[in-house]
Parts: sequence; structure tokens; C-alpha cells
Amino acid sequence: MRAITFVFVLYSLLSVWAQNENQKAQLAKQYLDNQEFEKAAQLYKELMEMNKQEESYVMYYNACLLAQKKYSESEKLLIKKTKKNPLYALELGYTYYEWGKMTDAERTWLPLLKPKNVNKDYFVTVSTFFSQKNLPYWQIRTYQEARTYFKDEYLFSEELIELYGETKNITQAVAEFVRLLKKKPSELQMVQTKVTNIINSEEDFKKAEQGVLQEITQDENNTVMKELLIWLYLQHKDYENALIQAKALDRLNKEKGYRIIDIAEVAEQNKNYNVAIDAYNYVIQRYPNDMYYEKASMGKAHVSELQAIEKSTIDKNEIQNVIQNYKNHIQQFGKNQKTADAMYRIAYLSVFYLYDLNQAQQYIEDILVNTPITHKKIEAQLLKADICIIKGDFITAENIYIEIEQQNKDAVQANLAKFKHAQLSYYKGEFELANSRLKILKQGTHNDIANDALKLSLFIQDNTIMDSNTTVLRHYARAELLNYQNKKELALLSLDSLIQKYPTHAIIDDTWFLKAKIYTSLNKMDKALSCYQEIMDKYSNDILGDDALYLTAKIHEEIYKQIPKALSLYQDFLARYPGSLYTTEVRKRIRELRGEKIN
Repeated sequence: MRAITFVFVLYSLLSVWAQNENQKAQLAKQYLDNQEFEKAAQLYKELMEMNKQEESYVMYYNACLLAQKKYSESEKLLIKKTKKNPLYALELGYTYYEWGKMTDAERTWLPLLKPKNVNKDYFVTVSTFFSQKNLPYWQIRTYQEARTYFKDEYLFSEELIELYGETKNITQAVAEFVRLLKKKPSELQMVQTKVTNIINSEEDFKKAEQGVLQEITQDENNTVMKELLIWLYLQHKDYENALIQAKALDRLNKEKGYRIIDIAEVAEQNKNYNVAIDAYNYVIQRYPNDMYYEKASMGKAHVSELQAIEKSTIDKNEIQNVIQNYKNHIQQFGKNQKTADAMYRIAYLSVFYLYDLNQAQQYIEDILVNTPITHKKIEAQLLKADICIIKGDFITAENIYIEIEQQNKDAVQANLAKFKHAQLSYYKGEFELANSRLKILKQGTHNDIANDALKLSLFIQDNTIMDSNTTVLRHYARAELLNYQNKKELALLSLDSLIQKYPTHAIIDDTWFLKAKIYTSLNKMDKALSCYQEIMDKYSNDILGDDALYLTAKIHEEIYKQIPKALSLYQDFLARYPGSLYTTEVRKRIRELRGEKIN
């Protein structure tokens, strides 16, 4: 019974002692976090006496000493501790480092980097210590010594690449991953990830490029280095050099153009159309009978279209050349579901750029006859409705929209048909009906259609609040319809009449803007500029102010080639409209006009 009582009492005392230690440790940590180092040091000193096996108390106590610059006390403590555990020498070396005694720090640390009978985890532990102390150069030294110890020059390559990047030693980082990839090409993806993190400037890129090029020069058949260089160029948006290297690799590995197609598509997405066409031409000329030829043929035609329609003014001869590219593609591959896109593009360009409705109708019928793909047929039907509107056959257009809406209730095309139906109601002056159709679309999941619906709905609302009989909006909508129908001179006369009759109406800035768009389509740039100037003079704080200034600058840049004037206008734009949606594009154009490299 006495023994049981003794054990119970001992257990109770130990529990109280442990609870007391835990409470004291929590309080000490709180003092340390609050930078009350003297109070924390006193508690950690007591804790070290209570529990001599707990190493963290020693480390925390030493941190308090260093924070108070009590270096002699720290040295005395750690020298004593090092006799029992050599790893305390890491902390002792850091005391010397903080003390400013660099020679003593190095003298203390170096023996730890040349141990005996240890495994890799030992070096990881040492490196982790230096990482926690923010000493990357000593981390590097640790890993280098580990390589010597284990006689493995590839050991800790991933960590060293990262550390060389962190210390801005890009040349050494490049040498490291070049050596690694020569031995282990399978590590390419890891290297790419690391390189993404370490290249942060033009200078970094140049060093990386130089290192990889040097390796390729020494071994032109080094496939993995060529792949890395192509990747580097793509990350740097240097599509020209990426394509040069990709062509070389394509010929070396007989890849039949698949890598070239990838670069063409990336260049196209980033609006580097010249490189995209160069890439597509390479595949077309080199692989006329292989699997990527068809994709290259269609890709080239599509890029040539983008080049033509994204200019400030449209050249109808260029549009004709684009259409001929699509026709050549169809001639080679026939009229079928694979060429439905080409047929549609011919029809679309014929309707909205050449106003050749007969040619458009021919290709629309070809789509409807030659492809079983539902969404392609719906696209063709919607284009057919556009032609009906241009011809003034509103009833047929409405019937097409209704049929598409009823047969494809959940499809994106059905929502597009609903929007176009609402737009037709707007053109006809049926604003309440248009709004009722737009109401559902404004909350839709298809962002482009929902945004267009919201924009048109707000436009109707804004221009009918103060004019309940909708006379002015009907006048404006009629002018928009005339422009849509390619009756541009009549549209201009209608807009001039609107400005004369209602000079103070809220819609007048939109009127000047529509006039500018029409003059631009007629290649009458001086008149377009005068319309934009009217907006900038009288409505610069309204919603179209930034559009007018941006497009004015763009005309001076692209049409008149007046670079200093354009640059001045773009700079004025940033000062006046810093929150505009055009701001990013304007900054890019300013850098380009100054001759700066765009990444």
C-alpha cells in the first residue's frame, strides 16, 4: 500500500512539474515573440535547468542572448554544449558571424562540412540550418562539400540551381543545369520550372541564352539543349529565334512539323503574325503529304485574315487575298465537314467586308449541304439571317432566329440567336421588345453574349429615360441599321440630321463616334479624326472619351506613321484615363514606339 501511495505521489509531482514547465515555455515564447528578450532569456535559463535534454530551450536562450548582443555569454554557453553535441557548433559559428568574427565563424563551420561516417541527411540538416539563418552561400558550400564527400557531381543539383538563382549567380546556375541535363535529359521539366523562378531580367535571360547556345555549339545534336533553348525563347516571347531553333530540331529529329505548328499557334495567340505565317509556310512547303499539312494550310489562311481585319483601315484587296487562301484550302481538301470553317470564313468576309452577298450565300449553302455538324450549320443559318437583314427581309431573319432558339435551347448559338433577335428589334425601333429579349441574356453564363446584351440594354435605357417617345433613339437606331446594310452615305446623312435636330441630346457623343467608325471604314481618316476631336472637345469625361483619344493615337501611329505625335497622344492618354481598359495596350504601344523590348 505504501508503494502504491508513493507511486501516486511521484506521478502527481511529475505531472505538476510537467505542467509548470509547459506553462513557463509558453510564456517564454510569448516574451520572445514580443521581443522582450531579457524576460524570455530568464525563463529559458530556468527551463534549461528544469529539462537539460530539451535542445530547443538552448536555441531559444541563445537567440535571446544574440538579440541582446551578449556574444561572450553565447560563446561560453555553446562551447560547453558543443562538447556533448558537435551540431551545437553550427549555432556557435552563427554567434561568431553575428559578432562580426568571420574568421572564427568559418573556422567553426568548415570542420562540420567535412564530417566522417554520415549520410545525406546530415548535409540536409546542415543546409537547413544555413537556410534558416538566411546564409545561401553557406548552403551552396554545404552541397558542394556533400558532392565531394559522396563523389557525386550531380548530387543536390535541383537545390543548387535554385540557390544560384537566389544569389543571382545565373552563369553558375546555367552551368549546373547544363551539366545535369547532359547526364539526365529526363530532368528537363524540373529545370524549366527552376529557370522560370531564377530568370527575372533581360540580363538573366541573356546569360541563360548564352550558356545554352554555347553547349549547342559544342554539340549540335544535343536535342535536350535545343528543346530548352526553344522553351527559353518562348518564355521570353522571342518567337523568331524559337522558330529558328524549332526548324533545326525538326530537321534533326524528323518531327514532320508538329513542334513548328505549336510555335505557330503560340505566335498567333500573341499576335506575332509574321512568325506564325513563316512557321505555317515551313510545314506547307516541307511536308505537303504529311498529317500537319492541312492544319498548316488552314492556320496560314486564318492568320492572314487576322492580319487584314485588325488594321485600322480595311484593304479590300487584302480581304480578297484572304478569301483566295481559304478557297485554295477548300480546293485541296474538298467541301466537307473538315473544311466547314474555311467555307464559313469566306461567307463571313464576303458579307461584312466585301458585301458580296451572292458569294456568301453560295458558301452558306455549301456548309448546310456538306457538313453534318450541328453548330456549323447554326453558324451558317445565323449568317444567312444577317444577309436577310442587310437585304431588308426582316421576317425571314426573325424566323431563322426563332427556329434556332426553339431547337437549341441550351446551346451558345441559341443565346446568340436571341441576342441577334433582340438587336433586330432594336434596329426596328421596338425597344420594349428588344429589352424583354435582352433581360434573360444579361444573366447568362456566356460572358461575351451577356456583356453585349447588357451593353445594348443599358444603351436603350440611357437614351429613353429623358425621351419617352423614343424619337431620337429611333433615329439613331435607323442610322445604325443603314450602316449595317452598307448604306454608309445614307447613314452619315441620317447622323448629320440627328446632330442638327437634337444637338444637346445625350446620344450625340455616340452619334459622333458612329460617324468616325463609318468614315474609317470608308478610309476617310481626316474626317474620322475630326469626329473623334469633337468627342474629345465636348465629351472627354463621358464614356467614349478614352475610346476617342486611343483611336486618334492609333490612326496617327498606324495610318499616318506620325510616331512622335502618336507617342505624345498615348502619353496624354495615360495621364487622362489611368483606369481605362485600354491602359495596358497603351503602355505596350509606348514601349514599342520607344524601341523597348516587349516581354
